[in-house]
Amino acid sequence: MIPSFNIYYPNSTAQAVVTPSLVSLLPPAPTVRSRITAAIEETMKMRPCFNVKHFRSRAENMFNWAKEEDGRGAAGVASGSTNAKADLARSLFFPSAHAPTPVAASPRPTPTLSFFASVSAAYALGVLVCKENEAIGDMDAHKAGPSAKNPRLDDNRSASSQKAATWNKFSASGLYALSRQSMAAFEMAHTYDLDSVITYLLQIIYLLHDSRPRVAHYVYPLLGKVIHIAHMMGLSTDPDEFPGKYSLFEAEQRRRIWWDIYYYDVFISDAMGQAPSIQDGTYTTKMPADVDEEQFSPSSTSLPLPVPRRAGGDPTEVGFAYFIQKCRFVPTSRTVISAQPDRSH
Repeated sequence: MIPSFNIYYPNSTAQAVVTPSLVSLLPPAPTVRSRITAAIEETMKMRPCFNVKHFRSRAENMFNWAKEEDGRGAAGVASGSTNAKADLARSLFFPSAHAPTPVAASPRPTPTLSFFASVSAAYALGVLVCKENEAIGDMDAHKAGPSAKNPRLDDNRSASSQKAATWNKFSASGLYALSRQSMAAFEMAHTYDLDSVITYLLQIIYLLHDSRPRVAHYVYPLLGKVIHIAHMMGLSTDPDEFPGKYSLFEAEQRRRIWWDIYYYDVFISDAMGQAPSIQDGTYTTKMPADVDEEQFSPSSTSLPLPVPRRAGGDPTEVGFAYFIQKCRFVPTSRTVISAQPDRSH
């Protein structure tokens, strides 16, 4: 799963970039990617630091870009010399013939390495959730008890074992390691962007999603790094203080990311027996808006109102509302935590 660093430097390029070979290390089947993305969407509903619909679209564009680049390279190698000879013959024997020059389709923009790293981290989380769901399904099947007289139950168990075998082909830890390696290559040549911060947040969520009763020791240093990057990128300052600099979509994205960082700072610091790193009075970023995620996009010129949520309905319908309430609750929780005696000793 973990490639050589040479994969980031095709043709001895000076800067690390995304390559089709790198994208091929991610789950290739669209059906598998769809299931992984669905798992990510369910998991991120309670912590939507990014718009999943937009993220899914960008990820599929990245896979399409890699496919086109592979096809372009193969076609160039196969027909390069043949086309050159044919063109020379046509110019010699048919000098007056002017065949219309075909208009080549404009290539897709090359995805950034930070976005590839975020997709790797998101897929690591998605594969982990899918495996957990399959394990729960297996437990439910076993609880039903053996029944040779129930062919439907036997069919369900067989399908469950086949699904488990499918997910065993993918390593959540391997995808997480690929995300870390990609970010290491990214940091050596590029400046931080929103995708890089989202990558680190996804890595933190992945590390917290290990079903252990305590926070892994390497989560806290990673959180500290994210906080410093956020300050350096100006995420602690509300986008409205820079008129005309950010689009509506990017401004909301920056607010979501900042408040997600703030949330993890309070609760991970408390779990580690430390005071939060973000101090009161050091940020002006407003709370993110509650919007209709399906209608909100980079082309939005106004905030789409959220779909009315039914009282007592599907819990997933209140995912974004929960995120907003969580953001409002965090400052109060921080005050309570800060009033507690020092537990670091």
